[in-house]
Amino acid sequence: MFSQSFFDRIPSKRGRALYAIACGEHSTKLDVKERAGLSMSTVIASVESLRQEGLITVSERRVATGGKPHSVIDVSPNKCVYGVSFRAGVLYAVALDLRGTVVARRSLTPSEGVSPLLAVSTLLSRLSESAPPPLVLGLALRVSDREEMVARLSEEQGAEVLPASGVLSLAYRALWRGSPYPLAVIGVGNHVKCALLDGGSCRSVDLSELTLSPAFSANGAGVAALLSPSRVSYALREKRFGGHFYAIGGDLRECGDLSEYSSLLVRAFSGAIEVVNAFAAPREIRLFGEYVTPAFFDRIQSALGSLPLVREEADGAELAVGAAIAALTERVFS
Repeated sequence: MFSQSFFDRIPSKRGRALYAIACGEHSTKLDVKERAGLSMSTVIASVESLRQEGLITVSERRVATGGKPHSVIDVSPNKCVYGVSFRAGVLYAVALDLRGTVVARRSLTPSEGVSPLLAVSTLLSRLSESAPPPLVLGLALRVSDREEMVARLSEEQGAEVLPASGVLSLAYRALWRGSPYPLAVIGVGNHVKCALLDGGSCRSVDLSELTLSPAFSANGAGVAALLSPSRVSYALREKRFGGHFYAIGGDLRECGDLSEYSSLLVRAFSGAIEVVNAFAAPREIRLFGEYVTPAFFDRIQSALGSLPLVREEADGAELAVGAAIAALTERVFS
């Protein structure tokens, strides 16, 4: 599937030629020229460079009229990228070919006491039984010793490892599927993070310490403490809504019931969205989180009126796909 916004983000003519080839089958140089909007001389040079890199195959096909054979171009079937993510206690790994199609996937629930590095290495070993070695590995994983993990995995896999946050992975996945940019994805978990894709840049912004008014907790904590799934789950389970305040008529009132607490969460989430919109003016804002249910999303959408909001849904495997697409974008098509 051709995504104009994804294509526009690719900086190099070589990368644009490769993406044009990946979006078709049995392409001719003329097909690539028309899809990529490149000169024929650039297409010829790019095809030769990509062939030497082993990223594409070029074969000759005879024409029915008996004329001169023409070149048929496809992406190499034995080249792929990997993506790894962790969600709800489960590790996920996927392999994507250069068309972005999943060719293999594996999951693993790490045993207690097993190091993250060993668990990821074991999972990748299982994935490699069904997929070629990776050109690049996208890693959407929060660990305390991430730099060491990146170095060790790069050595084990013989490939570059590209760290990517969960929200950044989802942003690349959305862009690949045709979302416009500037594009923002806001995710709520232990942190409140926002991924921004605009022009040639990609940024991941931590909104966790953002203090929102008129929605804040009694101890003055930031938005992460107020919106974290664990805190929300506790408040709902125990029906403890006190300690959260909201402003009304110039006064502060403490939440006393579920209705007030729910309204407070909507205000807090909406406040974070408004900050992102003022800062980046994205053409699409995607919201992701455990309790961003259709009903909760509808309330946010109602509160913010005309902002271009989309509710994002993704399990751990889809996060891994996003991490792989991030690697594909930044290291293969770049």
